Amino acid sequence: ATGDVRLEQQLTMTALGSPTSFVVGGELYIGASVTVMGEVHLNATTMNLTSSGSVVGTGGSHSSDGQGPSGSVPTDRYGAGSHGGAATKANSWSSDSHWGAIYGSTFHPTEVGAGATYATGGAALRVTAEVLELSGSIEMDGESASGASGGGAGGSVWLQVGVLRGGAGGFVSAVGGSSTYTSYSGGSGGGGGRVALYCTSSEHDSSWRGFAGLPELRVWGGGSSESSYRRGGSGT
Repeated sequence: ATGDVRLEQQLTMTALGSPTSFVVGGELYIGASVTVMGEVHLNATTMNLTSSGSVVGTGGSHSSDGQGPSGSVPTDRYGAGSHGGAATKANSWSSDSHWGAIYGSTFHPTEVGAGATYATGGAALRVTAEVLELSGSIEMDGESASGASGGGAGGSVWLQVGVLRGGAGGFVSAVGGSSTYTSYSGGSGGGGGRVALYCTSSEHDSSWRGFAGLPELRVWGGGSSESSYRRGGSGT
């Protein structure tokens, strides 16, 4: 689009199987929930993610469960998906209960998260903008498990902007999905994803971990459903 684009109703952007770019020549205004599936690149002069808006790719890695690079997907239902952080591949009493393989780039993350037996990983979002107003949320989280099984891994967020602005409630998340416990068994938490934020200057209202002008960045691993299973490893 050559001019401004306003998204004020729910919308889904699907790019499963191959990365897709959406280019806006002016302002991209997001005032509602936008769902992302697969690998999506938003390129705008200004991107305004308002406090009532969100870009959500939770569980948006693939069209079906159990997908991901070799070694990152669990070998049974009790294991979880890995990505930036490792998760156990199987239950604690299995001979294949070691940690799954991590993958992707720390500095330029573009990969979706690996899934688990009954969960998908997080999608991947890249944003390029001269100005980013981040007052809402960006959530590329792994899906929490359904049934007694492990969670999916967090996806990716890569923000490359000139000026970062926004309200204190804005945050970026690529956390692992939690496992689910039933009356007979549970599972492990998914590994955290990857988040990279680059900006020339920041005027953001937040202060996170002692850094003024930095919104909260979440990449922790998903929780395990009981003590005999492991929490997912933190991402980057």
